[in-house]
Amino acid sequence: MNAACHAGREQKDVAMVYVVRATVSEGVRPIALRFDTLDKALRQARAFIERGVESVSIADGDGHQINGPELAACCRGEKSLSSDLKAS
Repeated sequence: MNAACHAGREQKDVAMVYVVRATVSEGVRPIALRFDTLDKALRQARAFIERGVESVSIADGDGHQINGPELAACCRGEKSLSSDLKAS
């Protein structure tokens, strides 16, 4: 197997991890939940936002992150969220 094929195979085997972070209440350490799909992470973020939890964000293993009004708009279905966490 040549290097290019090998590198492509390794890339397919690596799953992206999405981390949803939230601060449930002041003075309490923020929580971080890991998900293997963006859909699951977005559902958890939506649940936090609907419950009034503050400082909700989603980050991926590549350093991309979304939070605030952009994340809220994605959770409400007003915007779409790409796999690299860009709202459109």
